Amino acid sequence: RFVRPEPATDEGGLWAIMDRTETELRRSPFLIRDKSLHDYVQDIACRLGGDHCPDVRVYLVRTPLFNASMAPNGTMQVWTGLMLRMENEAQLAAVLGHEIGHYLERHTLERLRDVKSASAFGQFIGLFGLVGAIGQLAVLAGLFSFSRDQERVADRIGITLMRKAGYDPAEASKVWGNLLAEIK
Repeated sequence: RFVRPEPATDEGGLWAIMDRTETELRRSPFLIRDKSLHDYVQDIACRLGGDHCPDVRVYLVRTPLFNASMAPNGTMQVWTGLMLRMENEAQLAAVLGHEIGHYLERHTLERLRDVKSASAFGQFIGLFGLVGAIGQLAVLAGLFSFSRDQERVADRIGITLMRKAGYDPAEASKVWGNLLAEIK
């Protein structure tokens, strides 16, 4: 289990931001307050998260898009658009396991550090006028998503967690296949 980081660190600052976001999320009109549904999804997350279960807090959010995310402080958002697209519990476990993989590897903290470095780089190239501004746009475009390597690591961890929890790992590829088919 992760220990709360010191507030003066990058990670401590990120946790503080996520704590405020979680407080706002608890009051959101988009939060689904169905206890049985919440407990069902929380139970899946706990089976996958193992020892980290006490740190994982699931929030079901009424949004039609396919998404789930997990903050470094243990806040997990699962959007209804994702839940509606799942054909079975194992597929939901695949997505939750993937998000827990990002959490366990602290990928959000890595992204924060990358953003800080890229921001400093963007400010530097901004010194070069219009060409610098175009460069800044390119830097910003890549800032807020996980790298392919981070996604592969999260997938691998998610599959391992699924297997340990008794889910069929083959369901994970079906989730991503269905999502790609929907995008097309």
